[in-house]
Parts: sequence; C-alpha cells; structure tokens
Amino acid sequence: MFSSSSTGGTGAPRRSTIDAIKMFQDHTGATNGVPTDPKVTTTAVGQHVGHTFAKQQGTTAESASDARHPVNVDLIRSGQASGEEHASGSKEQAAGGSARDTTVVDQVTTAKGEATAGAASAGGGAEEAAGGTDAVQQHEISSSVTAAAAELSHSTEHLKAQLEVAKELLAQKKAGVGAGAAATAGSSTTGATTAGAAGAATAAAGTQAGNAAPLALALELLLALLALALALLLALALALLLARLARLARLARLARLALAPALALALLLALLALELALLLALLALLALLALELALLLALELALLLALELALLLALLALLALLALELALLLALELALLLALLALLALLALLALLALLALLALLALLVALLALALALLLALALLLALLALLALLVALVALLELLALLLELLVPSLSLLPTPDPRQTSWHTARRPGSRGTRSTCSSPLTVCSPYQNFQARIMVGTFNIARTLPGGDKLVAITRILHRQTPDEVMDEIPTFRADPLQPECDTWCWFPVADRANAAQQWINAAHKDPTMVKAPWLLLLETDYVWIKPLNAFGSAYDPAVPGMAFKFDYISPSHPIALDILKDKCPDCAPGSIPGSGPAPVLMRFSDLRAATPLWEELSLWIETHESAKKALGWVREMYAWDIGVAVNKLNIQTSGHPTTQLIAQPPHDHLAFNATMFHYTWGCILKNFTVADSASPEADVWKFDKRFYTDPRDALKVPKLTLPPPFLENQHTLRVHDGTAWTKDLHATMTQMITLMNAAIDTLPDLTIKPATA
Repeated sequence: MFSSSSTGGTGAPRRSTIDAIKMFQDHTGATNGVPTDPKVTTTAVGQHVGHTFAKQQGTTAESASDARHPVNVDLIRSGQASGEEHASGSKEQAAGGSARDTTVVDQVTTAKGEATAGAASAGGGAEEAAGGTDAVQQHEISSSVTAAAAELSHSTEHLKAQLEVAKELLAQKKAGVGAGAAATAGSSTTGATTAGAAGAATAAAGTQAGNAAPLALALELLLALLALALALLLALALALLLARLARLARLARLARLALAPALALALLLALLALELALLLALLALLALLALELALLLALELALLLALELALLLALLALLALLALELALLLALELALLLALLALLALLALLALLALLALLALLALLVALLALALALLLALALLLALLALLALLVALVALLELLALLLELLVPSLSLLPTPDPRQTSWHTARRPGSRGTRSTCSSPLTVCSPYQNFQARIMVGTFNIARTLPGGDKLVAITRILHRQTPDEVMDEIPTFRADPLQPECDTWCWFPVADRANAAQQWINAAHKDPTMVKAPWLLLLETDYVWIKPLNAFGSAYDPAVPGMAFKFDYISPSHPIALDILKDKCPDCAPGSIPGSGPAPVLMRFSDLRAATPLWEELSLWIETHESAKKALGWVREMYAWDIGVAVNKLNIQTSGHPTTQLIAQPPHDHLAFNATMFHYTWGCILKNFTVADSASPEADVWKFDKRFYTDPRDALKVPKLTLPPPFLENQHTLRVHDGTAWTKDLHATMTQMITLMNAAIDTLPDLTIKPATA
C-alpha cells in the first residue's frame, strides 16, 4: 500500500524489511491480529529478533555459567591439584563466555539497527499519512497508529519479560558464585592444609574472571533493550503527533467553513496543549525507565563489590588461620624446648645439691673426728690436771703436817700462810631471774674503816631492796673498792676489790682517808683491763657509803650511744670559779673554758667505763699534788679531792650532765633538802639533831628531842651488828619550838623525809646478818 518513495530510501531496504516480516510471520505462525503492513511490522520484527537473540544468548550465558561451576567435591578430594585445574577451567570457560558474549552483543547491535530502520520506516509512513487529504488515507493513518500502539504495548511486555530474564540470569550467576565460594571454603576447612587453601584462592580468582563476562553481557543487553524501547516510543509519539496534526488540519478546514476564526484558533490551541501534555507524559515515563535502569546498575555494582570484598575477607581469614597455625606450632616447639631446658637445669641442680650434701657429710665426719680428738685431748688434760691437783693436795697436806710438827717442836716459828694483801672477792649478789645483758648499772664504792662499813652494809641492803622494785633489773651488781692492807670482816657479804692503800695507817684511823680514793679507783681500772668481766654493765655509778636507795635509777638512754650524757650531782659547796681550781685548769687545759668545771664530785656519778678511765689519771695526779701542797690543801679544804675530780672531767671534756636538787635523779640531802623530789637516793652527809628551843640552854643535851648522825656509829661492833635506828617523834602542828640544831625549821615535809630515810635504813638493817656470831666449823 505504501510506495517505496514514502520511506525515503531505496527498494532494497524495503524488500529486506518485507523478508524480515515474512520470517517473523513464519516463525510465529500468525500476525496476532496486526495488519501485515511492512511499516507496522518492521518494529515488531526488530523487537522479536532482539528478544530471540537475547534469550538465546542469555540461555547460552547461563549454560556457560553452569559449566564454569563444577561440583566442589573435586576440590575436597583432590586438594591443591584439583583447585589449580578448576581455576584453569574457570579461566578457559570465562574466555569462551566472553567470546560468545561478544557474538551476542554483535547480534543485539544488528537487531538494534534493524529496529531503528523499522522505526524510521514507520516515521515515513506516518508522514505520508499526514500528507493525504482523503478519508481513506485518514482511516489508514488511524489504523497504523492503532497498530503501532498495540505493537508498542506488546514490545513493552517483551521488554519487561527480557528484564526479568536478565535478572534471573544475574541471580543464577550470584548463586553460582556463592556456591563456588562456599565449596572453596569447605575445601579449605576439610583439607586443613596449605595446598587446599591455595586451590581455593585459585578457584575464587577463576570464578571472578568468569563472572565478569556475563555481567558485561547483561549490561549490553539492557542497554540494547533500552535503546529499542526509546526508538519505539519516539516512533509512536511521532505517529500520534502527525495523526493529530492531520486531523487538526481537517478540522481547521471544516472550521473555516462553519465556525468563526477565533473558535478555530482556540480549538487549535487546545489540541496543541493536549498533545504537549501527552508528550510530557511520555518523557516522564522515559525518565522513570532511566531511573529504574540506573538503580539496577547501582544495585548490581554494589552486589559485585560486596562479593569481591567477601572473597577478599575469606582469603585474608585463610591467611590468618595459616599464620595462627604457624604461630601455634612455633609456640609449641618453644614450650617443649623451654621444658627440656628446665628439666636439664633441674637435673643439674639436683646433681649439685647431691654433691653439696656429700661434701657437707664429709665435712661433718671430719668435724666429728676433730671433736672426738679434742675430747680425747681434753680428757687427757683433765686427767693430768686431776693428777696434778692430787699431787698438790698431797703436797699441801705434807707441808701442813711439816708445819704442825715444826710448831710443836719450835713454838715461836709459824709457817702458816698470812692473808694475801690483794685478796679479792667477786661474789655478785643477784636477784633471782635478773640478767646482766638487760641491766645498765654497776656501782663501785670506796671504804677503808669500820666506821664506813656501818654505812656500807646499810647502803648495800637498801640497794638489794631497790632491785626488787620495778626497773630494778637494771641494777646489775655492786662492787666495794677497799683500800686496806688486809681484808676486813664484810668481804664475804659485799663483793669487794681490795686495793693497796697509800696510807696504811687508815686501816685503824687517819685524818683524810679520801686522799687514797683516786689511787684505789685506778688500781680497779688496771685490774679490769686484765679481766674485762670485772666491768659488769655499760653504765657505772660511783657511790659513797652514806647513801640510802629509794628506787632504781634510770639512765638517759643507751650507754652505747655517744650522744647520751651521763649524770652528776651539783654540790652547792663546790665553786667552779675557785682561783686554785681555775689555775690548775688553765695549766692542764689552756683551751678549756673557765666555766667548764662541773661543780660535782666523784660520787654520785653515772658514767661509762671509758669516761672513768679517761678522768681517773688526772684525778689521781691532782689528789696527790694537793696533798703535798699545804696552801692548796688549806684553801680547798675537806672537798679538795672533789675539785681534783672536776678538773679531770673538764680537761677530758666528758659528756656528763650535771644538775642539782630538786631536778636531779641522783640524791637528796636531808635535813638540807626537805623533799626528795626525783631523787633515787638519800645522802646523809649531815647529821640531824632536833632541839626544843624553849629550853634555856639550847646547846645542852636536855634540849635534844631526837637526833641522828653517822658519826655516832664509829664503834667496830656497830659495823658487825648494825643497830636499829630510832624514828623521829610524830609531827605535831603546834610544836613551833622544835628546830634542827642549825636553826632549820622542823617542817612537816622534813619530818616525812627524815622518817622515810630512817625507815628505809631500818628495813635494810633487818636483812643484815649478825657478823659477831662466828659460823660453826666442823
């Protein structure tokens, strides 16, 4: 019905189009009610050809995809070799699939060209229809437009179907790739070897290579279908537009005949607006199709990237497992090596211990042998000593027998030994349970006459009582330094060191026996150098015999700490600024300060043995010098020996703290001191005669109410059997006429102090034995 000139081309294309129509009719067996006009059928032919080729190619690609994913059991059975063969096959199949995909793309491109030609032919037919003027041609145009719309709807359905096929193809490819990855992972897990892991990695690489070609094919197919749909839509829109224009022209001619020009123009504008709306609707439809295609492409690309990332993570996990396995093997080998080394070290240690034990056993045996030899030697020596002792006893007995015979024959001749003038006694009277290691104080005192033995026995008795009080364990021992030619009566009662006197006459009576004190102390120090056990404690307390203990004395601290000072009592009748004392100090110590003389005396003094050893030589020297210089002896008086001691302390710069009553811990001196305060001892150097001053002659004996003075006890019998002392009378508040002989008021405090001192002395006297009773001898 259409001439060849209406297509705008030659006859050859027209015949090829007709041949394509026939081929399409022969293939389908019917025209589905569509007119056999070549202009209409060309579009359907192009679409069908594209659809057929796309379907065949999709089937081919699907088959190729199935062929590229063999059963993964081969990987499990064959390990690395099967993995490598699978990877090689995957690569070959991917190459073949790419070649076939190229052929399909070419076919799709050919179909796309034919579809474009059909659309152009259809457009030419529409233009020819628009140019006709008769009713038949208008009817044919309407029929062509209707057929084109139907064919467009059919092509749209085929396009949707083709899209579904493409989606199924992509889903099958995804399933195949996932199955390959799962099989690869299964092969890696079941094989548990490095070869299986390498095969899985090779298979994954082949699978990725094979998947690239179908994806490209699907994308080309989608692009071809989209181009075909766009071409059909443009042809349809052009045909409708031409038909509407023809009808518009026809109406316009009628309108010019029957209607007014304005109405015709309005009608024409309305029709144009309607056509424009239809055109916009078609464009919106095209935009939606393009958006859907873009979403599909983005979705496929995201899925592909996720799949690649999953495969990469799987490969990294396999590598991590291999590294972990290697680390575990290395750790196990290292642990075994360390265990072996520890075992070797333990064996070496056991061997060394065994060797040491053997050596110790040998040493013990040698020591036992040496001890046995020593015991034998000691036993032999003991036997020799016993034999010597027996010989000496026999010799002594023989000598005594000879002496007795000589006395019987010659009465004026006596061979009995006289007492040793340097005899010593070191029997330390210790309280049961006391330990010298915890004690701090040993008390030397000097005596030389029976008058002083009275005082010494009382002082030692109160010392023993004080040791029973809290803190008394620090009072270790007491030693009497006796400077006499012969032992006296109390040497067995009081531990005594006897020194040779400088004044032998003092054994009975002398003017100043204290002059020998420094020399006697030096003799004791010399003896202690030879026998260190004579020093009983680190602190030494120098005392005189006329002391009464109240309680134990506590030192300022440890004697082994040089910073801890000793103690000395400051007597108010010793003047550190005495001219003679200062002259001697300046001569012996030019750099000593004038005020460095302590103003104390050699008793009471708490000091270390080293302090006594340092001060005694100068003390002894100055005591002798003063006694040979009448002017110094007269000027210093009866305390001259005390000045000699103070200068010795000052010259040697001894660390001794001097303090007087009432702060001192050493002594209180009643009746001069009314209270004891912190003192640990009483010193009764002064007598106390209580007088009633209401008597006309207070100096007469009738005025005496009570009296005590150490000078009353000079009889030797008082030293052997110490008499009990009389306590002061009870204190009466209204007796204001009672005073001490020197005028000191008789206060309640002084009464209490004197009563306490006499009571302590009587308590000590009660413990003293009666030395006038000779022990019975067998």
